[in-house]
Amino acid sequence: MTLDHIEQWFKDNPPPKKIKVSRFEMITDTDKFIKNHIRTLRANPGNRTFIPYYERLIQLKKVCE
Repeated sequence: MTLDHIEQWFKDNPPPKKIKVSRFEMITDTDKFIKNHIRTLRANPGNRTFIPYYERLIQLKKVCE
């Protein structure tokens, strides 16, 4: 899934402000989380160091579905 698709999905399906993504992880400001992760990934295209940012966006998407 491309970053553009993920970004569009979150625009079409806004998550709640606060969400528990796993037993030990809670996102308290999902808007900020999404914008920050997308901005970081766009600033570092192809840099494998930033794969966890992509994976966390996918994890949030799965929880929201």
